[in-house]
Amino acid sequence: MNKKELVSLIGRHTWLREPVINNVIDAFFTEETFALYRGEKVNLGSFGSFKPQKRAARIGRNPHTGDAVPIPARIMPVFKAGSSLRKTVSQKEI
Repeated sequence: MNKKELVSLIGRHTWLREPVINNVIDAFFTEETFALYRGEKVNLGSFGSFKPQKRAARIGRNPHTGDAVPIPARIMPVFKAGSSLRKTVSQKEI
Protein backbone atom coordinates (compact mmCIF):
# COMPACT_ATOMS: atom_id res chain seq x y z
CA MET A 1 0.00 0.00 0.00
CA ASN A 2 1.29 3.44 -0.84
CA LYS A 3 0.28 6.84 0.55
CA LYS A 4 -2.33 7.51 -2.14
CA GLU A 5 -4.04 4.18 -1.44
CA LEU A 6 -3.94 4.85 2.31
CA VAL A 7 -5.54 8.27 1.86
CA SER A 8 -8.28 6.73 -0.28
CA LEU A 9 -9.00 3.98 2.26
CA ILE A 10 -9.18 6.43 5.16
CA GLY A 11 -11.53 8.58 3.08
CA ARG A 12 -13.91 5.63 2.72
CA HIS A 13 -14.08 5.16 6.50
CA THR A 14 -14.36 8.81 7.54
CA TRP A 15 -16.17 11.96 6.52
CA LEU A 16 -12.85 13.67 5.72
CA ARG A 17 -11.89 14.69 2.21
CA GLU A 18 -8.65 13.45 0.65
CA PRO A 19 -6.74 16.79 0.84
CA VAL A 20 -7.46 16.97 4.58
CA ILE A 21 -6.38 13.36 5.12
CA ASN A 22 -3.22 14.01 3.10
CA ASN A 23 -2.39 17.02 5.33
CA VAL A 24 -2.99 14.97 8.49
CA ILE A 25 -0.71 12.18 7.30
CA ASP A 26 2.00 14.69 6.32
CA ALA A 27 1.73 16.39 9.73
CA PHE A 28 1.92 13.03 11.51
CA PHE A 29 5.10 12.00 9.71
CA THR A 30 6.67 15.43 10.22
CA GLU A 31 6.00 15.39 13.97
CA GLU A 32 7.12 11.77 14.29
CA THR A 33 10.35 12.56 12.45
CA PHE A 34 11.12 15.56 14.68
CA ALA A 35 10.36 13.54 17.83
CA LEU A 36 12.85 10.87 16.74
CA TYR A 37 15.36 13.61 15.86
CA ARG A 38 15.01 14.92 19.44
CA GLY A 39 15.74 11.41 20.75
CA GLU A 40 12.18 10.68 21.85
CA LYS A 41 10.34 7.39 21.56
CA VAL A 42 7.09 7.49 19.55
CA ASN A 43 4.52 5.04 20.94
CA LEU A 44 1.46 4.26 18.81
CA GLY A 45 -0.40 2.06 21.27
CA SER A 46 -0.85 -1.58 20.34
CA PHE A 47 0.28 -0.84 16.76
CA GLY A 48 3.93 -0.39 17.74
CA SER A 49 6.62 2.12 18.56
CA PHE A 50 9.54 3.89 16.94
CA LYS A 51 12.71 4.85 18.75
CA PRO A 52 16.10 6.21 17.77
CA GLN A 53 18.88 3.66 18.21
CA LYS A 54 22.64 4.14 17.99
CA ARG A 55 24.55 2.03 15.49
CA ALA A 56 28.26 1.66 16.09
CA ALA A 57 30.85 2.41 13.43
CA ARG A 58 31.97 -0.65 11.51
CA ILE A 59 33.86 -1.83 8.48
CA GLY A 60 31.84 -2.94 5.48
CA ARG A 61 32.86 -4.39 2.14
CA ASN A 62 32.38 -3.03 -1.36
CA PRO A 63 30.51 -5.88 -3.11
CA HIS A 64 32.15 -5.16 -6.46
CA THR A 65 35.79 -4.87 -5.38
CA GLY A 66 35.85 -6.48 -1.94
CA ASP A 67 37.64 -3.42 -0.53
CA ALA A 68 37.04 -2.47 3.10
CA VAL A 69 34.79 0.58 3.47
CA PRO A 70 34.40 2.41 6.79
CA ILE A 71 30.76 2.90 7.81
CA PRO A 72 30.41 5.72 10.35
CA ALA A 73 28.37 5.51 13.56
CA ARG A 74 24.86 6.87 13.23
CA ILE A 75 21.43 6.94 14.79
CA MET A 76 18.71 4.98 13.02
CA PRO A 77 14.95 4.84 13.63
CA VAL A 78 13.86 1.37 14.74
CA PHE A 79 10.26 0.07 14.69
CA LYS A 80 8.98 -2.52 17.14
CA ALA A 81 5.57 -3.97 16.33
CA GLY A 82 2.97 -3.91 19.11
CA SER A 83 1.09 -6.92 20.38
CA SER A 84 -2.08 -6.26 18.37
CA LEU A 85 -0.15 -5.84 15.10
CA ARG A 86 1.97 -8.95 15.72
CA LYS A 87 -1.09 -11.03 16.57
CA THR A 88 -3.06 -9.89 13.51
CA VAL A 89 -0.20 -10.40 11.06
CA SER A 90 0.80 -13.78 12.50
CA GLN A 91 -2.72 -15.14 11.86
CA LYS A 92 -2.19 -14.75 8.11
CA GLU A 93 -1.15 -18.01 6.47
CA ILE A 94 1.76 -17.85 4.08
